[in-house]
Amino acid sequence: SCRRFESYRAHQFSGFYCMKIALVTDELCPINQFVLKWLQINGIDCLCFGAYVSDTQELWVTAIAEAAEAVSKGLCDQGIFFCWSGTGASIVANKIKGLRAALCTDAETARLARIWNHANVLALSNRSLTQETAEEILTAWFEPYDQQLGMDGVQALKQLDNAPLLSIESADASHSNQLDLKICKKIKKSSLLSAPIKKILIKF
Repeated sequence: SCRRFESYRAHQFSGFYCMKIALVTDELCPINQFVLKWLQINGIDCLCFGAYVSDTQELWVTAIAEAAEAVSKGLCDQGIFFCWSGTGASIVANKIKGLRAALCTDAETARLARIWNHANVLALSNRSLTQETAEEILTAWFEPYDQQLGMDGVQALKQLDNAPLLSIESADASHSNQLDLKICKKIKKSSLLSAPIKKILIKF
């Protein structure tokens, strides 16, 4: 069984390094216990949330948000978040600053999410995930990778976390100004318009 704030450590093998995972589901399904056991066998600590702890169905938003906060605050290194389709889990996680969640249905998607997006939350589906596919996804997710790959994109993404949002008015004005500049450049380059006409159009 899995209890909140309890840690499980099994014999480490296959080169996986010790880390702590925030593990959450909004309802218990057989695949949840399979993933928990896989993590334990591979020496990965689990901090459990949601139905893993309560043994009852919980509201997916609050269950996922609690686990997401644990990752955001550094209590856990990464997260594995379940919901029925996996979509809700990824949506909630990606609303929390510092989290980069990827909904993965196959090993290659998980591998690419880690390499190019430095994803730190794996979102999975209670509905469709089989044990065989789960094992493939988890193995790919925890594979070592060159962390320099995808770094430019991740740094740009982090800047978005702190970037102020433009209002609709300012965004429209900015877009309008860009269009005006493009039109003026086209008018100036046109060989079909006379110089006096160009001046009139640009002033207009």
